Amino acid sequence: MTATTKRLLIVSLITAALVGALVWLLLRLQTNAAELRVALQTIANEAAVEREFLAVSELLDDTTEQRAALSGLIVDGQQGSIDFLTYIETLASARGVTLTGTRLETAEQPTLKTNVITLSYNFSGTTTAVDAFLTQLEHIPYASYLESLTLNRQRGTAGSPEETTGSLTLQVVVTNIES
Repeated sequence: MTATTKRLLIVSLITAALVGALVWLLLRLQTNAAELRVALQTIANEAAVEREFLAVSELLDDTTEQRAALSGLIVDGQQGSIDFLTYIETLASARGVTLTGTRLETAEQPTLKTNVITLSYNFSGTTTAVDAFLTQLEHIPYASYLESLTLNRQRGTAGSPEETTGSLTLQVVVTNIES
């Protein structure tokens, strides 16, 4: 082997080693680039989740008072139901209306995760007292629905006030009723 051939062989080996190293570096670069794209996508997803979390947290903080006010509109549990019944009876009594309960039913509302209590009453009193009681009943601070109302007015005789009798059925939303 001549010196030129030896040099050519050495240069060829070095060139082949450099080309091999270059190919290895390019493959490694592609692998690292793919890993980097996955990592960047993961970071972007986590940043989006964090932004959503912060937005929900801010919404929760901003609506605390409104949620508390809304939860106050729903009778809470069995004790709350008893308190509500007492409240209705107190409204009637305070206005001079005689109130007699005729029906009390509870119906489950699974989609709303609540129950609805249906209350029926017969009542009597002076027309003024009954009107005041019904006005208060229309504005009770609970999620309720007046299902039916029947009024019978009787003219008063000389010196006695006009009397009103009737019946009503009221539905009220209740949470956590224990069976």
